[in-house]
Amino acid sequence: MSRDLSESGSVDELRTAPVIVAVGIRIGEVAELRSFFADLTQGTEVAFVLVADGDTAHPESLATLVSPHVDLPVVEAEEGTLIEAGRLYTPPTGRVVVVKGRRFRLQPSPASDDHVGPIDRLLFSLAKDQQSRAAAVLLSPGGGDGTRGLQAIREAGGRSFLRKRTTDGESGSDRERASNGVADHVFPLDRLMTGLMVHIDHVLVAERNGLQWPSSAAYAAEHLPTSVLSHGLDMERDAAHFRAVIDSAPVLIWANDRHGNVFLNRACRDFFGASEADFRHNGWSNFIHEEDREAFTAAYRVAVDRQEVFEGQCRVLRHDGMYRWMQSIALPRFSDEGWLVGYVGSSFDISRMKSSERTLRESEQWFKSIADNAPAMLWITDEHHRCTYLSRGWLEFTGQTEAEGLGLGWADAVHPDDRERAIRHFLAAAERQQPFSFDYRLRTVDGGFRWAIDAARPRFDDAGKFVGYIGSVIDVDERKGAEMQLARSEQRFRSLFDNNIDGIVSVDLNGYFTAANPAALEMSGYSMDELRYLSFIHLCAPESVDTLIQAFQRGLRGEALSIELTMIRKDGKTRDLIVHGAPIYVDGELRELFGITVDVTERNEAVAKLRESEERFREMANGLPLIVWVHDATGKQEFVNDTFCEYFGITREMLRKERWRLLVHDEDGAAYSEQFMAAVREQRSFHAEARVRRADGEWRWMESWGRPRLSPNGEFLGHIGTSVDVTERKLYELSLEEHDRRTNSFLTKLARELRNPLAPIRTGLELLQQVQDDAAIREEVRGTIQRQTRQLIKLVDNLVDISQVSRGQLELHKRPTRLDEVAHMAVEMTRPMIDEGGHHLTLDLEPEIEMEADRERLAQVLANLLNNAAKYTPHGGQLILKTARHGDEVVLIVRDSGIGIPLEMRERVFDAFAHGDPTAADGDAWPHGHRGLGIGLTMVKHLAELHGGRVEVFSEGANRGSQFTVRLPAPIQRAGDAGGESRAERSDAQCGLADGIRETASSTVDAPRHVLVVDDNFAAAKLLEMSISLLGHQVRLANDGVEAVHMAADFLPDVVFMDIGMPNMDGYEAARHIRQQPWGQAMKLVALTGWGQDEDIRQSREAGFNEHLIKPAESETLRRLITGIGSVD
Repeated sequence: MSRDLSESGSVDELRTAPVIVAVGIRIGEVAELRSFFADLTQGTEVAFVLVADGDTAHPESLATLVSPHVDLPVVEAEEGTLIEAGRLYTPPTGRVVVVKGRRFRLQPSPASDDHVGPIDRLLFSLAKDQQSRAAAVLLSPGGGDGTRGLQAIREAGGRSFLRKRTTDGESGSDRERASNGVADHVFPLDRLMTGLMVHIDHVLVAERNGLQWPSSAAYAAEHLPTSVLSHGLDMERDAAHFRAVIDSAPVLIWANDRHGNVFLNRACRDFFGASEADFRHNGWSNFIHEEDREAFTAAYRVAVDRQEVFEGQCRVLRHDGMYRWMQSIALPRFSDEGWLVGYVGSSFDISRMKSSERTLRESEQWFKSIADNAPAMLWITDEHHRCTYLSRGWLEFTGQTEAEGLGLGWADAVHPDDRERAIRHFLAAAERQQPFSFDYRLRTVDGGFRWAIDAARPRFDDAGKFVGYIGSVIDVDERKGAEMQLARSEQRFRSLFDNNIDGIVSVDLNGYFTAANPAALEMSGYSMDELRYLSFIHLCAPESVDTLIQAFQRGLRGEALSIELTMIRKDGKTRDLIVHGAPIYVDGELRELFGITVDVTERNEAVAKLRESEERFREMANGLPLIVWVHDATGKQEFVNDTFCEYFGITREMLRKERWRLLVHDEDGAAYSEQFMAAVREQRSFHAEARVRRADGEWRWMESWGRPRLSPNGEFLGHIGTSVDVTERKLYELSLEEHDRRTNSFLTKLARELRNPLAPIRTGLELLQQVQDDAAIREEVRGTIQRQTRQLIKLVDNLVDISQVSRGQLELHKRPTRLDEVAHMAVEMTRPMIDEGGHHLTLDLEPEIEMEADRERLAQVLANLLNNAAKYTPHGGQLILKTARHGDEVVLIVRDSGIGIPLEMRERVFDAFAHGDPTAADGDAWPHGHRGLGIGLTMVKHLAELHGGRVEVFSEGANRGSQFTVRLPAPIQRAGDAGGESRAERSDAQCGLADGIRETASSTVDAPRHVLVVDDNFAAAKLLEMSISLLGHQVRLANDGVEAVHMAADFLPDVVFMDIGMPNMDGYEAARHIRQQPWGQAMKLVALTGWGQDEDIRQSREAGFNEHLIKPAESETLRRLITGIGSVD
């Protein structure tokens, strides 16, 4: 645009450019233009160019033919005619029109064999010249004329429209297929202008809001509803196709009907986090901000009543609870009979644009406040050289209104003799994008004219793109008259001016330069001819204006002045100056101010760089969440950031008095200070940890790092460092150390606990080989092996329990339970250990206390407490087990006369793997074999809590015994009888495999059975085979699930004992395969595994197992399962 303007020099070319629409029609159908233009929105910035196809030898011009059918001014195009809004242009007879630079260019009509017709030529040129601001409408497409032109318009970012026809011997469907992929929209004649106006409104709205018009592909997605309707896709008749098309669009699209139904595409549903049901029957208004709801819905109702396009903005509630600004545009949908059936529209998020607008308004208000109070008249233009702002000073001086002065209206206030010269100067400078300054006579509000100077500098954005000018106009009429008087004094200063290395200037009493020596001109970059039309304000940077004005006022009062300011050179660069000034009197009257300027830019730049570096460091340091500190070469603190002061609750003044040392813990202070001072002396890096007192008084662990600071020549300047609160890390490290210690202790104890029963088992097996003929010894050894095996099973069960507790998987099976029976069960379970310790147990059981509880788990609680008491009570001690009911609680008490519990251990006595010091007061260590794994009391605590109760511990100290009290709510509401066997019963029924090895030749066998044993542990499988064979049954072995399935099909066993965890195919999968076969449906499947948790049992039954046994199994249990006498359930 800048090139065209400079070539033409026309003021009109700076006016708002219209959207240009090319219209193609058959010459015999021009009467239909009346229907086409009927819905044209008056005042829209749009121009039409009509091209007719048909009888080129018609006696009348096209303009004459068209005029009776349109209300627009009809203009016949001429060479170079500028296209303006609100007009319909036609080509001259026998000529073809094309567009270049928004002006018409005339070409001869093409030959008859030329394949590029008039409409295509126009469309090609329009696409190239106007791009997204171009549009094309074919009212009478025919013979392929216009097809390529429409494509060019679309590719350039414009829009193409085609009339939907069902006459002239061609069906509507055929014509629509012919236009597929060529036009953006297809509408009936009476709706073409509405669709076109929607598009033009989009273009203009986008430009007004500073939005870049989207590409063709983006437009197709963003305005898909229009395209869908224009191609005849009916939401009601082809809902599936409609949804498939619309859901693929990345923008928010919606449609509704007169019944209140609403369609939302996927992007819309995702944005609102809502369904279509939420939007039905005006439910969509609930998503609008309450401050916008009434106005938005009212505007929508008006559009519906008028059956016109709707466009509105409001804040809507997004799915995440945030309100976002949304712009919505919708088109009315009509039935074939012309009835309104609903709307289809699209919405897009304009929150960022709204935020930018708000920021721009605030910036504009700030600028306007300054500009309106400036002594000069200020103005701003855009990149198209249109004036977009005039200060209040201009309006008051000239009497123009803002509307009159914007654009190029300001030129109307220039004297007629100076107007063309002023515009020419302005456009010439604008073409070069350079500063300018010129004068002209400017009309005043009373109709007179005064001389004024208009000066401006170009504005560029961050990318270096020219965005317009900012300038000022100053009344210099008095100065013009005084110039001759001032010239008389010029000679007095000329010698001084020309030979001084410093700049020397003089200004009049209005601040305008009257003289400047070569040095001053070199400093400013202006010539004297340019400088004489400028005041000191023109050269003064904004931040120095107040200082300069105050100094100037002192000079006007006759005072000498000395100031420092920043000057803006002609080339836009700045220089720092020191100005010494004094008033100049002529005949006792103050005439001028004289000044000497010294350029101190280089000095100030060095100071500024140092200050900037320091400030940048302070801002960065104060913005960090880390503690930052700086010390000098002696170790004295120079700087701490805000985080330091906030963290410690200390002021910088206190730090300057070395008070920081009081912040360090007494136990760490000396070492910390020594480490730091050593780093200072040796000029090396520093790293240390110490406890410090935070602002709230809490002691926290702090880790500090420091690096030496060096000057450019390598001189040591001190340290810069950071400190971080590492308390959580330290606590975590301590907890890890404690965890490692406990884990190591647990593994050591576990190994010992495993070896304790394994040693007699191994010794017993060796004895069995040596005393085969001594039945008494063999029976005693067998009993020992059985007891030790039970101890191993109990150990494993305890480990499983603690694992279930840690994972929250332990479940209770509650049923009505008598507390005295539970107590007796616990006594029986712990009797061996009590007897071994020679203790006397006293029972104090309140009778007939019944409650809902897991009988076996509650017995486990008492057994663990009794075992613990027996362990930590010296030989021959006193143990008491008491049960009672106190109010709404049942109390279980276990008291002993043992070694007691130190106070410091009471808080940790229920921790897993925790132990007290089992040392009696006389110094005799308690036997280590009784210490256990340290999980018994942990189980007590968790089982009590699972029953809704709690456990308490009390001890008066060393050798004063201990008392554990379990408090349970009573009565507990019954939760239903628990099915399944108890753990204790199951453990007794599944005790040592050694029982199955004893001689059973005399056992009664009801009938021999086929038994299949499946286990990847060959030794275990072989022993089980021997045990079952001794019962008189036929046994086969398989090593994994695959082999088990094949062998079962061949052997057809009556009973299968199968391990679960095996390679190739596990027991669960093998059981499923067997159950799927006809021969395997009645087969008894028994899981025999080390996996015994409730989840394992559930999975085995789901896989098809009849029974679930935990290794090792009792031989009697095996016999019962094989012969079918019973089960383990």
